[in-house]
Amino acid sequence: MMTAEDREERAYFEKCLKAFSLYHKHAIGTVNKALTDFAKLSEQHQLLLPNYRQQQADVIGAINVNYNFIHHLIRHAGDMFSNQSPRKRVL
Repeated sequence: MMTAEDREERAYFEKCLKAFSLYHKHAIGTVNKALTDFAKLSEQHQLLLPNYRQQQADVIGAINVNYNFIHHLIRHAGDMFSNQSPRKRVL
C-alpha cells in the first residue's frame, strides 16, 4: 500500500517524466518558429545574418542528441515504482 508521501513522490516523478518527454516537441517548435519569423524578414535583413539557418540547423542537431540521451534516461522509468526487477537489456 502506498502512503500519501509515496503517491506525492510518484506524481512528481511522473510530472518530471512528462516534461522530459515533451522536450523534443517543444524545442523543435521553438526553432521552427524562429525560422518562420526569420523567413518573414526582408531579404536585406536576412542577409545581415548569413549563418542563421545553419546555426538553427546545428541547434536542431543538438536537440536531437539531447533527446536521444533523455530517451535513454527515461525509457524504463515507468517501472520505477512497480517493485519489480528491471528488465535486462543488451545495448
